[in-house]
Amino acid sequence: LRNSTFSEQVQALLIQLTSTEKLLNTWLLAQHKHSTLHAFFCTKASTAECGELVEVFNEINESWDAMMVKAATTVNVIEACSSNERHRSIDELLIELERVQSQLSSFLEKQRAEFPRFNLLSNEAMLLLFSYEGRPKEAISYICHSFTGLKDLQLEFRNGGENQVLVSMLASMGEKVNLIKEVPCDGHIVDWAKDLEASIAPSVQAEFAALLASGSTSLELLHALPLQLGVLCINTEVTHTVEEALQQHSKGNEDAWEDVDANMTSQNEALLLPLRGLSVIPGERFKYTRLAVLGMWWRDVVGNVGQEANRSPDSFAWRSNPRCYCEMDGATTVRVANCSIPYAFAWLGDQVAPMAYTTQ
Repeated sequence: LRNSTFSEQVQALLIQLTSTEKLLNTWLLAQHKHSTLHAFFCTKASTAECGELVEVFNEINESWDAMMVKAATTVNVIEACSSNERHRSIDELLIELERVQSQLSSFLEKQRAEFPRFNLLSNEAMLLLFSYEGRPKEAISYICHSFTGLKDLQLEFRNGGENQVLVSMLASMGEKVNLIKEVPCDGHIVDWAKDLEASIAPSVQAEFAALLASGSTSLELLHALPLQLGVLCINTEVTHTVEEALQQHSKGNEDAWEDVDANMTSQNEALLLPLRGLSVIPGERFKYTRLAVLGMWWRDVVGNVGQEANRSPDSFAWRSNPRCYCEMDGATTVRVANCSIPYAFAWLGDQVAPMAYTTQ
């Protein structure tokens, strides 16, 4: 026979547990918003620009602390969540916290106008980011979301541990480029984010200029090159080689073009060779795969140009392709037909496409 008393007890307990779960979910949400806003309103930026909201939040914080102290006196979770007063308190606090959060939208939009890359972050992410003022290690993951190809930033301490600076940037495969100028990151988030942005392009260009100054070919350096610089090196070398051969061919030197074909064949073999071994680590395999695709693309370009009997540096089959021209200081120009675009040296990491790639 059905035990009606036991069934009613189970049903009542289920209702109680469901109510407790619902309140705990609301409580955790309010706790997250409170901790984020509490950390944010402790920063110098909030004090300087959100004075009125700081006072509003302080009142909410007093109510929150009082509620948490009172809740701590009840050890049993179900009992702590069963009173109507507790439900009402948490619901009201959550509404107040969300109202403060929404009133911060004008502050966040001002920061986005000052540093447009922050448009890539949600309001919640920006509040978390600004709450990490003075704690760059925690802020770095949010900063990286604002930059293509940037996976991590390396920090070092200065002045006996009193200050922290950014010294290098890394892509997701661990490829590293040192910053030519250390970026202090103890102050206002927007200030050092802007300093970082200003340092990236000169740092990548300086790395490329150092490769050019070494006098080594891209194939000799590929194992140590970041993918982006490997792509740039191959593009500039092939452009120079093909252009020189076309000039020689236009002067009647037929052998010059045969040398280009031979060079392309040996280059592609060198790019494919590492992929045939089992010992290649995933990051290196990814890099050599991209570079091998680039080499095949250049092979097709050279093949198409070679089909023209009267080929020259002005041939459309040649000029219709992206071509890279560089100076010894690393300054690079990408040309297609009669259009010319400076290579901006934005750090792309391993997000670079397997072809001539530039950003302006």
